[in-house]
Amino acid sequence: MNSISKIHRNLFAAAILAAFTLLAQPPATADDAGRPIPPSTSTPRPASGSNSTLVEEYIFSAATGESVAGTPGYDDPAKLVGCEWTKPGYKTAAAALRFDGKTSIAWLPATKTPAGPISIKIVLRPTVLGGNVLSDVGGLVIGITPKGAPSAMRHTSTTPWQYIESSATINAGEWAEVEYQWDGATQRLFVNGQLAAEGPCDKGFASGPRALGCNCYGPTSDHYAGDIASLDIHTLKVAP
Repeated sequence: MNSISKIHRNLFAAAILAAFTLLAQPPATADDAGRPIPPSTSTPRPASGSNSTLVEEYIFSAATGESVAGTPGYDDPAKLVGCEWTKPGYKTAAAALRFDGKTSIAWLPATKTPAGPISIKIVLRPTVLGGNVLSDVGGLVIGITPKGAPSAMRHTSTTPWQYIESSATINAGEWAEVEYQWDGATQRLFVNGQLAAEGPCDKGFASGPRALGCNCYGPTSDHYAGDIASLDIHTLKVAP
């Protein structure tokens, strides 16, 4: 069993190394049919009621329990493994969910992330910079670099991954709002409501098993240390 686990870890490490090697190449400027990816004609802005529709939300303020129901109307809750509740939470919330950076995971109902256009907003307070905040085995990772820059990788049809990294950083011990967007041609990161990164990104993502607090592909890795107050996922209304 240990030898199988070691083989999986080695294969996963090789895959990540290959992905980051490819990330050093210029981003794709054409879709899988060879058509140029046009720039968005709308002004990038955070998701709101006027430009998006809420499809999934988790508010981690209950201060008790080993699962958290998602809204609106999810049958399967987020299942908490090794997480703790910390008080108080974000702004007026009673509590938030704490991840220890070692084993803590919040498993989300699988395959629920829309292909897009989408917005994913996470309110978080890292205690240590680094780690993966959200991962979807279908090909999406949102994390924080050791220097405090929010980052994102998305699987595409033309290259294994497209990577963006925020020009703005967040601080350990301070709350921040990090939002990832993909409008069909471009992926973006907003930090505390301000656009902080963007780059071309074509289609190719299809949601799979998902988790907060780690890379959930194979043996869990790259765990996040800190608090998460909420997770919101919207579909975006994109102007032509």
